[in-house]
Amino acid sequence: MKKGWIVIMAVLALFSFFGCKKNDPDEFDTVKGEDGLGDKAVLNESGIAFFSYSYGGSIGGNSWTVAVERQDDAANTVTYNAMEYGDLGDLQMTAGSELTEELERIYSEHKLYRWEGFSKSDTGVLDGSGFSLFITFNDGKSMSASGDNVWPDGYNEFINDLGSTLAPYLNEMVEKAQQEKIDAGVSGSLNTLMLNLMQHGDSGSDKYEVLIIRPHGSGSRKSFDVQIYSESGDFIEPGKYNYYYDLPEDELGLEGFAALFEKYGLIQWYGWDETAENYNDAEWFQLAFSFENGEMQAMGTAHPENYDAFRQEALQLLVKTIRDAEAKHDDFRSR
Repeated sequence: MKKGWIVIMAVLALFSFFGCKKNDPDEFDTVKGEDGLGDKAVLNESGIAFFSYSYGGSIGGNSWTVAVERQDDAANTVTYNAMEYGDLGDLQMTAGSELTEELERIYSEHKLYRWEGFSKSDTGVLDGSGFSLFITFNDGKSMSASGDNVWPDGYNEFINDLGSTLAPYLNEMVEKAQQEKIDAGVSGSLNTLMLNLMQHGDSGSDKYEVLIIRPHGSGSRKSFDVQIYSESGDFIEPGKYNYYYDLPEDELGLEGFAALFEKYGLIQWYGWDETAENYNDAEWFQLAFSFENGEMQAMGTAHPENYDAFRQEALQLLVKTIRDAEAKHDDFRSR
């Protein structure tokens, strides 16, 4: 599982403020919507009963929602859902009253009450990102604010503060859920293997992109989709290779890869996402095993235990699968 603290996407949202603009001569008039109450707003001092914040990432980016609901004076229910951890589903935990107190501090210090009614979007941005905020108070009143590539005054400071406040709770929920996945393990046949290896700098220049899928009836995707760029010649002769072929189920090598999964205890890698200090000179890897019951995903430039040994055997098995296919099928060749 992932070691160390989990990056809170609220903080990363700061780096997604600017999307791609349309080629619009009136681009300075593309911001539409309503400002918040501003100076007309009044601080609600009755306390927070419910707090919800959502971030919608740009195309291909992460999206997530966190909600805190007050149960009584001593407990809150925290719910977290993120695209990044979609395999974990909705995560939930109970937190103490200190979390509500922190949210009330954030609401007051960052003058969120001034945002009431803020609803703006920049129609000139093709991707970008957005947010929504909803708060219910103990007196029954509520406030909301939302933006699509437009942000209310003080948003940067608010999101940094919120991210730091929520980090311990979100970390705890994710790590607990990942450990539960590890404890549950996997069973049944291996149905899909994805293996990407990209060397950089001092680590070399070799690249492997592997997707092997056990056939499930008719479909447009081939069962064996492999691209290789070998400069070192360590496992296959130097050159570029591109295999896209429907190999029979018993020739895909999936049983061999499943055996390596078991041999090296790869379920322990579940959720691994670590960056090496010398990441510019490290091999980046991305690995996903999908079984009938259970799965494992891991990635990073820092490598988990047994990585080198697994890599050695996995690439040997991959090349053997290719050579066996070449021997059995006249039309199996690099494109």
